[in-house]
Amino acid sequence: MAARDVMLAVAAAALLGAGLLPSSLATTGVLYNAYSCQHMGGKWSGMPGDTCAVSALVVFRGETVMVTNGITLVNSGGLIVGGVLFNNGGAIVNNGTVSNSGIISSVAGTFSNHGTMTNRGTILNSGRFVDDGNVFNSGTVLDDGGIIVARHGDLSNEQDGLLAVEANGSISSSGRIGNAGTVQDDARLVSDGLLLNSGRMYVTGRLESSGTFSNNGTVESRGMMVNGRGGTAYNGNAIHDLGILENLGTFSNFRLVEVGQKGTLECLGNMTNYGIILNGGKVEVLAGGTLSNRGTISSRLGTIAVLGTLDNQGAIFGGGLG
Repeated sequence: MAARDVMLAVAAAALLGAGLLPSSLATTGVLYNAYSCQHMGGKWSGMPGDTCAVSALVVFRGETVMVTNGITLVNSGGLIVGGVLFNNGGAIVNNGTVSNSGIISSVAGTFSNHGTMTNRGTILNSGRFVDDGNVFNSGTVLDDGGIIVARHGDLSNEQDGLLAVEANGSISSSGRIGNAGTVQDDARLVSDGLLLNSGRMYVTGRLESSGTFSNNGTVESRGMMVNGRGGTAYNGNAIHDLGILENLGTFSNFRLVEVGQKGTLECLGNMTNYGIILNGGKVEVLAGGTLSNRGTISSRLGTIAVLGTLDNQGAIFGGGLG
């Protein structure tokens, strides 16, 4: 028996011993009516909506639970997933704890988290995932054509975690996103809350922050990065811009911003450089924008166009200043 199966079995035994898990519980099945709900150890409520409430549910490895269209599964206790929890157009609401080492897949339905979720497996979303609680990810969270909304919650992508936004997907956050692992943004990630990076971020789509963005890791962008109006951005490590990096707010660079050959850095707000801007592409200080240099700007292979204000109290090397 694999270590993961042992963990699930021990957890289930503990719940059973505490009287929290019905001994007749059979988790494999389709949740679609009162009988199937009761078969899973849940309590059925047909009015005003078709809802199955569970306080302890274990989906073992090799087992599958499918929530069908129009059905709501509400967890107020402990939900342990080692197999597959499949939301096929229904709704899953977590008011307790979810521990996933298997697969949670939501297709065209809604998953609402008001409690705590720990993911060491895979979460696949092509519906709507709303986080008002806490999500700790050391596995894979993949948004493929759906939307993840972190309204007031805390989404922590840990060191071994992967948070990926595929084409036509999106993440919208007014809460906190903390990344110590890997973020792959191929579509749209928008934050007006707190976005903290100490890991790796790869952007081929659009990354936009109008809240606070703090980078102490590595960001590589071949897409569009925007520090919006009212936004505050801090770079304490490395940003590699191979697309467009647009500053409309306040941007402080303390280490390295590299503008590649096909990259553009656009300053429409206030940017202060205390570190190094290595320009091999285009730096544009547009009308109304300010670039204050207290460090080093090296532009031997790139160009600098100034229509706004360039306040240089550091060093600028290379040509291309116009």
